Amino acid sequence: MARAKAPRKDLAKQEGKPDPDDREKEAGKAAASRIINERERRAEAQSAFPHLKAGWSGSLMVGAPHNDANGFTAQLTEALGANDPRAADFLLMSALNAGFGPKPTDEATAVASVRGAEAALAFVADMQPRSSLETMLLLQLAGLHGSAMTQARHTARADDRNALADHNRMLNQTARTTAALAEAFHKLRTGGKQQVEVRYVYVDARTQTVVNTGGGQGGGLSDFPQPHAPAFGAVSYAPAPGLPMRSEDTGGDALPIARDQREAPLSDARRKEPRSAARTVERQL
Repeated sequence: MARAKAPRKDLAKQEGKPDPDDREKEAGKAAASRIINERERRAEAQSAFPHLKAGWSGSLMVGAPHNDANGFTAQLTEALGANDPRAADFLLMSALNAGFGPKPTDEATAVASVRGAEAALAFVADMQPRSSLETMLLLQLAGLHGSAMTQARHTARADDRNALADHNRMLNQTARTTAALAEAFHKLRTGGKQQVEVRYVYVDARTQTVVNTGGGQGGGLSDFPQPHAPAFGAVSYAPAPGLPMRSEDTGGDALPIARDQREAPLSDARRKEPRSAARTVERQL
């Protein structure tokens, strides 16, 4: 006769663990409720990855755990985001060959190998892939993540300086590749949309000041007596007819516009040579 298992609460008491307080109980119930609701929502949107039956007869055997082969194939195809069952079978074989579990050599290792591939495919199905290409990238992400965690474990347990450096280097390379692949998956899912920054340039007609909202070299509105030159590469504009232009008059009176109203570029207000060079010429003279 099978021995009945002790309730979870009794086991906790036997281990000397206290009961959760009211706040912890409410938090646990709320978390369990959210998980159940999210699982139901995802179940309505897309199937979870089905369980696999594993066996060994000189080679690895994988199949449905029940006699409804058509339903198993449909659930497998939908969970992997494929449209063709043959594509889903290819993705399944890819996961089995990726080595998520031990190398199958007998019944026990065959079951462990299939369970490892099943866990990776469950991760893929949890991301709800929309195409076979997304499933392929997610499988690679799962493999890279497992490799990175293996290198992290070897790095933490390394007792030799050279071994530590080797595992650290491999961990860094694997982590960088994982990040690049995750970015590629994100672009594939979002359609490669990028944020475009638009910058506007305004020209003040009174001072010929170039105001770049993106942070250029042109100055803003200022009381500096000399008109500002436009930023390098910017276009200069002649003053608008009828508008006063700043002058050296400290009283603030406007300098009238000349009779010639033709549009012409303004001269650059900056010195063509630095002041230090001018001083050097004066010293030589």
